[in-house]
Amino acid sequence: MEGFDEYDVLGRRVLVGSRVPEARTTLQQLLRGFGPSPAATGDWPRYELVRREDVWFVHTDQGPVHSDRDLIGALGMLEWHVMTGALERHHHLFHLHGATLAVPGGGGAVALVGNSGSGKSTLTLALMQRGFLPFADDVALIDPVTLDVQSLRRAFHVSDPSLRLVESFTGKPVSSGGDAPPGFFHPPEWARAPEPVRWLLLLELRPDQTPSLTRLTPADAAVAVLEQSLNLKHASRVGLAAAARLASQTECYRFQHGGWPESLAIVEGLAR
Repeated sequence: MEGFDEYDVLGRRVLVGSRVPEARTTLQQLLRGFGPSPAATGDWPRYELVRREDVWFVHTDQGPVHSDRDLIGALGMLEWHVMTGALERHHHLFHLHGATLAVPGGGGAVALVGNSGSGKSTLTLALMQRGFLPFADDVALIDPVTLDVQSLRRAFHVSDPSLRLVESFTGKPVSSGGDAPPGFFHPPEWARAPEPVRWLLLLELRPDQTPSLTRLTPADAAVAVLEQSLNLKHASRVGLAAAARLASQTECYRFQHGGWPESLAIVEGLAR
C-alpha cells in the first residue's frame, strides 16, 4: 500500500504511514523497534498521518481521532494509539507503570516505578551507561506467575536536557540506537531474554534530600504496586495475583532520590 509500512507490535501487525514523505520517514524512525517489514501487503489495522493545509490529522480505521498543528505532537498521538491497540491484546500480563532493566551479568531485573516526573527515564538512562539493559521505559509487561519481564521495544520519551543531564553526572555520552524524532530516544541495545523482577523501587524525586531506601512491608508494597497498575480494571485477577507475588517475592523499597550519582550507586549496590 502506497505510503504505508507494516510493523509487528507485540505480535499485532499494523500498517502505519503517511502520503507525506517527511512524515513517513519520521514514523519509520519512531517505530524502528517494531519494523518496518519490507512490504505492506496484509489487510491489517491502519494508522495514518494526514496533512491538510497546516494541520496534521491522525487517522485510524475509524476515521480521524486527533489533530495537531505540530508534526511531533501528532506523531506522539499516533504512536499512543498504535501501542494502546497492541497492549489491549496482552491483558494476560500485568501492566505496570515503570521502567525495567536487566542487571549486568544476568540474575534478574529491577523495576523503577513511579508517576510522571519521578525520574524514571533519567535513572534508566544512567543505569544503561553502567551496563544495565532495558526491557521498557514506561510500561513493564510482567508475567503474573513467573514475574518475568517481557521486552517492549518502544522508543523512550526523553528530552535532550535529560540526555545532557545523564551525560553530566555519568561522564559518558549517551549512545543512541538510531535516529529518533525530537523528544524520543532509541536504546542502542535491549535486554535479550525475559528475566524475573527481583527489585522494585517506588521512586520519589527529592533533589534537596540525601537519597534513601526504605524497605516496604508486603502489604504496603502490594498497595503501592496496584496504584501503578495500568490494566487492573481489564484484568483484575491478573493484577491482584501479580501484585501479591511482586510484594512477597521481590525486594520492594520506597526510593527517595535526587542526588544522581549517589542514587545511581544505591541501585548498583542492590544489583550486586
